[in-house]
Amino acid sequence: MSFAFLRIGEPEGEARFRFIDGVRVLCLMWITAFHVIFYCSFFPLPAGLPKPQANALFTAWPSRWVLRGHFALDVLFVVTGFLIGYYVLVDADRGKLSYRAFLVRRLARLVPAYIAVLILYHFTMNFNFETVWTNLLFVNNYVPLIHQTMSWSWSLPVDVHFYFLFPLLLFFVRDRRARLFSALWLVFCALFVVRGIVEATAHVAPPLFANPHGTRGEQELFNHYFDSIYDKTHTRIGAIVCGLMVATLIRYHDAENWLVKYRGVAGAIFVVAAALAIAVLAAPVMYGEAPSFDPAWAAVYLICYNYLFALGIAAAMLVLLSDNPLGRPIRALLSHPWWYVPSELCYGVFLLNPMVVLALYAFIIKSPTIAPGPIALYTVSAILCAFACAYVLYVLIERPFRTVGKRLARRLEPVPRPVLAPVEAMSRSPEPASAFLHD
Repeated sequence: MSFAFLRIGEPEGEARFRFIDGVRVLCLMWITAFHVIFYCSFFPLPAGLPKPQANALFTAWPSRWVLRGHFALDVLFVVTGFLIGYYVLVDADRGKLSYRAFLVRRLARLVPAYIAVLILYHFTMNFNFETVWTNLLFVNNYVPLIHQTMSWSWSLPVDVHFYFLFPLLLFFVRDRRARLFSALWLVFCALFVVRGIVEATAHVAPPLFANPHGTRGEQELFNHYFDSIYDKTHTRIGAIVCGLMVATLIRYHDAENWLVKYRGVAGAIFVVAAALAIAVLAAPVMYGEAPSFDPAWAAVYLICYNYLFALGIAAAMLVLLSDNPLGRPIRALLSHPWWYVPSELCYGVFLLNPMVVLALYAFIIKSPTIAPGPIALYTVSAILCAFACAYVLYVLIERPFRTVGKRLARRLEPVPRPVLAPVEAMSRSPEPASAFLHD
């Protein structure tokens, strides 16, 4: 009997941005670690009682960085905008862009595994399953948190809404080389305004509460913040736009070669981008992280924090995409072949990791010890179990349906144009041929 179907092998001859593999895996590990700390305080004492140990865990300096795991989603949004944007632009330049083929590929990638996990969720947790229809229509992020099915899947609708909105933008911006980047900047600035309007209307202000064992009032404040700002497409899609801007700069403005030529500028961009991202992460906004919060600063932070962080990640990614010496070692580390297999499992880890963490606590750990050593052990166990479960999902569901989706998409793709337009022929090749694809 052959077990070849159990292997996950890297495709040969397929152009890929390999450093994205490492980025994805690290983000999913960060998210899983966040859920390990977040969910652990559901278990030691009865709900509603004060928890000095849990409060100490949530406010400790090391925990602050782990509990910022939700920023990993902004990194993944930037990655989504860059990858999808770049390959859509490549297909458009080659005359092979078919919106039907694009949707078939993306839906085959997302929907079968999502439905399989929703079925598993129904037979295990079965919480708010009466609203599962919103998940199937990818509008569950517009349902109040307390009524959401698989509330951690709120980011999927943001991706799907982007799949519909980006082709619409391309329809209106016909001269992509000259105008697309400017159009994306205008969209990004407009999204800042939208966040400002939402913040002014919602009256959300720090301190934010993320401790599951907070008071009822604290939990209501957190739910209000989540429902008004945290999970809505119109307040989060700006991170995807940042990724699109990187794709546009690489595709049409020769940004990677410019950064190699001006290495000092590239180094400054990378340092400033890293400092910006770290500053956003380190800013005290949660309960217990600062004795008081200035209202004006708090309002500005809540308007800007996701998008400033995404800008920092996008700028750092732009340097990594170039052959600048500053980004070369980081890109080489993130491009190592060992990242490929866990990267292929990341979608399954995203869908399954909260259920895995809760199952570990409910059936194996039962009464977790709230201390750095045990929490680290729980985190390692959760990460290993999440990737193991995602492997099963990948082999049985994801990969077969992705293969079928690719075959159907090829049938829907138009025949490429035999001759490039003069402007395109004089510019860089529409094929993704940059060296960093194959590190």
